[in-house]
Amino acid sequence: MMDEQTVKEYTPTQMLFLRRLEHLLEMRERLEGSRRVSWPNKLVPLAIHSTLLDCRELGVEGEARLIMESHGAEA
Repeated sequence: MMDEQTVKEYTPTQMLFLRRLEHLLEMRERLEGSRRVSWPNKLVPLAIHSTLLDCRELGVEGEARLIMESHGAEA
């Protein structure tokens, strides 16, 4: 059984932004192989940066950094 102190509960808003970050990182990975220059290639990095700032504001910056690291990205 897990100790109750080791499990963190997230608010719906925190989960929204953590999941958004995960989705954006996956999108960036799919786009990296594309040779075409398109609007998603330009906007996805900006959306990732914005989402990281939102995560910081919501108090889940550490979790966001872990997600970034799991995708081989620097925060």
